[in-house]
Amino acid sequence: MASIQLNNVSKTFGSQRVLAPTQLEIQNGEFFTVVGPSGSGKSTLLRLIAGLEVPSAGEILFDDERVDHKPAYSRNVGMVFQNYAIYPHMTIHQNMSFGLESQKLPKTQIHQKVKEIAQILEIDHLLTKRPGQLSGGQKQRVALGRALVRNPRVFLMDEPLSNLDTQLRERMRKEIRLLHETFHVTTVYVTHDQTEAMTMADRIGVVNGGEIQQIGTPEDIYQHPANIFVATFFGSPAMNIIPGRIVPFKETLAFAADHDPGKLSPLPADLAAYCRDHGLQRPLSLGFRPETASLQPNGASWDIPFTPTSIESLGSHYQIHGQWATHPISVTTTARTGPQRHKLLNLSVPWTDVHWFNEDSCLIDFTAPVGVRQEA
Repeated sequence: MASIQLNNVSKTFGSQRVLAPTQLEIQNGEFFTVVGPSGSGKSTLLRLIAGLEVPSAGEILFDDERVDHKPAYSRNVGMVFQNYAIYPHMTIHQNMSFGLESQKLPKTQIHQKVKEIAQILEIDHLLTKRPGQLSGGQKQRVALGRALVRNPRVFLMDEPLSNLDTQLRERMRKEIRLLHETFHVTTVYVTHDQTEAMTMADRIGVVNGGEIQQIGTPEDIYQHPANIFVATFFGSPAMNIIPGRIVPFKETLAFAADHDPGKLSPLPADLAAYCRDHGLQRPLSLGFRPETASLQPNGASWDIPFTPTSIESLGSHYQIHGQWATHPISVTTTARTGPQRHKLLNLSVPWTDVHWFNEDSCLIDFTAPVGVRQEA
């Protein structure tokens, strides 16, 4: 096992910057997930750690050893690719033993190691077969086994489950996490799937446009997103974002949405005082998760008009999509019966569940007693 440290590592291809200068530390034995949309730079980050790409600037260290100048084969990393990358002309045993044979280990030791890992992965009955005879899930286990059998310092996975169907992907998520609990190898897992990131990771690094937007536990990322990109990337449906501004209202302050400026929502007294003291009478956006909204009015909450246009029954809950005036809104509710389509009602969102973002889309973090958090 090894800790991984990136010191101002960047990557450019010609004039195109793929990865901005990045500072990152992954702890020894940690399961760290890198998540982001296609083209965000997450796979480049992984390839730099693996040694498949050379950084344009900066240092990469395993523990305290600098490795950015070393070739991939000398870093002792195990890598699992999206397309499995197993040799079709070899048996499963040969695929798993190939890396060990290149190390000139005794054949009895190689066979014992392959058998041991194959039993853990429950593919020991497949060792004489060839990849063409295997299902997608079995091929994925072979790819995992080939990486694990080398006893790597670092385990790297690049979208390893994207070719599997939904049920198999869910099962493999659990199995990979259990493997990590068994071997405790420092793991960097790249995915575009927020569910994989949330369910598997000790910590998550969210990447967009070649820059790390936020690093934190799954709970931190979901409950306290650093900016609007992170807020809307995680969650299905995504967080509702309402652009607007804080304006004077009678003896206090209120929020006015850009799309419906005539609807003024008075702020709680302590929150209004904080906004006044910190000069927050300016454009900003409010956000709330669909599951925090209630279909029942509540005078202590932020109440907004809502007209449902689409109601999806998912058994345990409803997903309701509609509008506040012209602005789209999504709501998740466990109410036994859903509302009627096209019938105006009031949504209530506790002020403690409202996220505030400034004009640069960054989270405003207040310390007010109501539970909203101090501007960063």
